[in-house]
Amino acid sequence: MAGIHTTWLAIRLCVAIATLLMSLSAAAQATDNPLQRVDLLNQQVQKDLQEQEASARHSSPARDRQTGTSKRRCRRQSRRAAFFPRQLSRGDCFADLDNDGWVDLFLMNGHVYPQVDGAHLISKYREPKLLFMNLRNGKFRDVSNSAGEALQIPQVSRGVAAGDLFHDGRIDFVVENLEGEPMILRPEGGPHNHWISLELAGTKSNRLALNARVRVTSGDLSQIDEVRSGGSYMSQNDLPLHFGLGSHRQADSVDIHWPSGRDEVLTNLAADRFYCVEEGAGIVACAKIRPSIPPGRRH
Repeated sequence: MAGIHTTWLAIRLCVAIATLLMSLSAAAQATDNPLQRVDLLNQQVQKDLQEQEASARHSSPARDRQTGTSKRRCRRQSRRAAFFPRQLSRGDCFADLDNDGWVDLFLMNGHVYPQVDGAHLISKYREPKLLFMNLRNGKFRDVSNSAGEALQIPQVSRGVAAGDLFHDGRIDFVVENLEGEPMILRPEGGPHNHWISLELAGTKSNRLALNARVRVTSGDLSQIDEVRSGGSYMSQNDLPLHFGLGSHRQADSVDIHWPSGRDEVLTNLAADRFYCVEEGAGIVACAKIRPSIPPGRRH
């Protein structure tokens, strides 16, 4: 049974990755530029977020701050926030768009039936997207209407995958649409916060390090995340873990709990860098843990 489970997991992962690659390929070849901006520097967005900045410092949820215990709080909060009679949400993603160490919430929408447009209902077949920025106090602010025109484009969206596509330390979204080409949403503007990225590889654990759990501590900021397969509908998020560090210039400690049961601790990692970590060996050259391309297949 374990062999069957492993094979099925591998098949699911391959299908998801292939779907994301096809989306990126289609985006690159489309005649219309699919790259859209999410304007986090918009004055209205910044004003909305700064309104509760002072209160957030005094009413922050108990640590673990972000992608661990607080992320479960975020998920419960999102169930209330995501009830919109005007939209039918088909995919969602928690990601730290402004690298402040608190995950934000992105939802993409699109109805199931084209006939809904002729039924004189509030819902539409093509619907805009929704973005909620984390206020660091257990609540989110809806900035969908003030974060740029890209989110307001009505589309029949189905899946969304998150990852740092441009290797600039910011999380991007690839949205798969039922009609037309996919859309790439790239955040711009906002505060210049710090970050680190961790790409893990198991030795005794599975090579992709699926289910490895990582705690990153920087000053008073503590976060937990886990390497997961899958994501939104027919989508696979990028496997490296991305942590926003806010104003902190280093990760004081990185605690890794591998699926094999092994625990590993890394200390004093400089911010704004990509790290590759192999189980039992610590930080290694990324080429050591990534698949090599056969010489005959190189272009």
